[in-house]
Amino acid sequence: MRLFVYGPLRFPEIVQFVAGRQFPKQAAVLPEYSCLCIKGKLVPGLRPSATAATEGVLYDNIDNAVLLRITAFQGPHYEQRKLRVRAANGDTPVAIVYITRKENLETLSDEPWDAQIFQLTKMDDFISTHEGF
Repeated sequence: MRLFVYGPLRFPEIVQFVAGRQFPKQAAVLPEYSCLCIKGKLVPGLRPSATAATEGVLYDNIDNAVLLRITAFQGPHYEQRKLRVRAANGDTPVAIVYITRKENLETLSDEPWDAQIFQLTKMDDFISTHEGF
């Protein structure tokens, strides 16, 4: 299976923490979704937007056991969808994407989520608050 991620799971440290291993990956873009901060949280969510695109990472060779762990890690705020992404190699595969559930869209702010800021200033706090998820 292929998995497109746009939040903390785009970082190898978080993938190792959740899945216990690494996977083949490449940069990818999810069209027609905005990646926004969730109010009061360190993680982002996705809101549909015809003019937006979200940068992220496309992982390959995700098995069912890992997908179950990722689903547990993501929690009830998100739902799985199969969406087409644009991979860095030019392919446009369908991948599993965790998007914000419709009933949770009001929890999204208008502030774009910044992966670099997360990595530099929030990742350690994030890992420490998710131990044993």
